[in-house]
Amino acid sequence: MTTRSWRDVDRVLCAVFDAPVTERSRRLDELCAGRPTLRQQVDRFLAYEPRIAGFLEPPRDDDRIGQRIGMYRLEAVIGAGGMGTVYRAVRSDDFHKVVAVKVLRPGLAAASTVRWFERERQILAELDHPAIVRLIDGGATPDGLPYLVMDHVDGVPIDRFVVGTSRATRLRLLEEICAAVSFA
Repeated sequence: MTTRSWRDVDRVLCAVFDAPVTERSRRLDELCAGRPTLRQQVDRFLAYEPRIAGFLEPPRDDDRIGQRIGMYRLEAVIGAGGMGTVYRAVRSDDFHKVVAVKVLRPGLAAASTVRWFERERQILAELDHPAIVRLIDGGATPDGLPYLVMDHVDGVPIDRFVVGTSRATRLRLLEEICAAVSFA
């Protein structure tokens, strides 16, 4: 697919994605009139929609707060994404340490996704860089979901952090991020 054809597909997808399903076909006919290849490309992307619906949505109900996973008591949700939920947790046995615990989302517990999550955990275990969070521990929850325990970094999301900063400051931060990604 060329850059131009991708732009056309993206434009059509954006125009129809939030439209009611009952109106999509008519809208696609209008937007792709005289361009059957464009319509085929858009239809191929739309065919994936049922498979990914809800994938990036954070879990709506979370009853893990207060639970113990290994040596850690989950205190609050600090983030949620496509694969899992990240909790602020505290180790409170012989040691007291605030950590972040990422648990695979229950709806994604298929063997292939568990392997993907475990691969992420292994990759993180091998990384040693000042701008990459350190893996501390990992395992499986009592209900069989894999988890990983990382250093907790107290702060604000980067998009809020950079508000009001200079262009030079943002560029320096971007360089640091790119160096960490390149290292990984």
